[in-house]
Amino acid sequence: STMLNTTAIVSLTPPWPADLARLSPNAARAVRSEIRLSNASGPVTFAAPPEEWRRLLESSSVQATLEASDAGAFYEARAAADSASMQGRRLSRRAMLSDAEPNLGGSMGGYPTPQEFDAEMSRLVTRYPTLIKKASVGKTRQGRAIELWCVSEGQAACDGGEEKPAVLYTSLVHAREPATLTCLLHALREVLHDAELDIGRAAYLLRTRKLLFMPLANPDGYAWNALKRPKGGGMKRKNGARSCSPPDTENDGVDLNRNFGYKYAYDNVGSSSRGCSEEYRGTGAFSEPETQAIRTVVQQHRPKVVLHWHGWGNDIAFPYSYDWRAPMSNVDLGMYQEFATEMAATNHYASGRAWESVGYTTNGEADDWGWGEYGAVSLTIEVGSSKDGFWPAPSRVLPIAKESAFPARYAAWSVGPVMQIDSVSVVSNEDGTAAELNLAMQNNGL
Repeated sequence: STMLNTTAIVSLTPPWPADLARLSPNAARAVRSEIRLSNASGPVTFAAPPEEWRRLLESSSVQATLEASDAGAFYEARAAADSASMQGRRLSRRAMLSDAEPNLGGSMGGYPTPQEFDAEMSRLVTRYPTLIKKASVGKTRQGRAIELWCVSEGQAACDGGEEKPAVLYTSLVHAREPATLTCLLHALREVLHDAELDIGRAAYLLRTRKLLFMPLANPDGYAWNALKRPKGGGMKRKNGARSCSPPDTENDGVDLNRNFGYKYAYDNVGSSSRGCSEEYRGTGAFSEPETQAIRTVVQQHRPKVVLHWHGWGNDIAFPYSYDWRAPMSNVDLGMYQEFATEMAATNHYASGRAWESVGYTTNGEADDWGWGEYGAVSLTIEVGSSKDGFWPAPSRVLPIAKESAFPARYAAWSVGPVMQIDSVSVVSNEDGTAAELNLAMQNNGL
């Protein structure tokens, strides 16, 4: 029988073999993330690409079950069932939601279609005209605009007329990770809402910083998923480039997160020269308009911090990803470890270099480039559990988005000075008529 050439849903039962990472990096990653969340003793379920699930099913060292041969169809069905069960609960919740703020998600398996995303961004620009401005920073191979939204009080900073420290956020670099989009939308809505009402010193934040949002970093890939699976579950990860025959399939395109120009094509483990591979790196560094657009934004605005949202894993990855022997000074490594730990203060995501957190090396990757080329503190947030996978159920849209609100805000504060009181001591004289207050401060900004 011909096996489907699609990503599948697989479950594994313990014990876990020692060579699991070699058999399937995604299996190792799922097991690690589940053990961390729940001390997994039962089966672990996750999405695996064709070559991995075949190896797992053929291996004698691991107990693997094919739960669904087509992950996209599985996600679509799960979204429909979950959505139906939410309908009953929604009536009571509707009353509490203000009409001004539409639901975070959308009609595509719980996530916004490209059109719904455009409408929401237009609504925000109309609603907060002094705080947010749209710019086009490139065009995809299929002619779609690659867009950036600059959030700052007074738009001079966005036009380059005023120097303010910047942070850059991206999502949907991989088109089948829509929870990344809703994470960024939620963070954006929240900072605009808080700035207007001056909650949590957000007005000061936008007076002194600029926040750059690129929520739809791979428009062609996302449009393909919307076209092929309008109810959600589209499994195209790569962009709209032609690299695989037959053309215009799920397997066509360049993996944008292997197309950046630092340690590009370092080896064939962390990226691939095969056009149909999920990790196909393209014909050369920055061969793709989408990575060129990110490069342009970084060159123009010089963000001090760059955060890229991806799915899944509940972890935060930082440089260097290209080789586990990559040189990193203790000072830099310590800075990243502290930064990632602080960022995960509320969601408790694990953190480490890609081969520590995600479990495999990657090259031509965005964080390595941002840090290696520009010294921008660059991290990747992997949202959702292995069970959530690429298309978390609709009821998970808001909970997952909320997990990213603090890291996004923390990164924005950190690009400028952030004073934290470390210790306070009071010394008073004998008769209590005078006292001395000693504050030890720490600057947590970069």
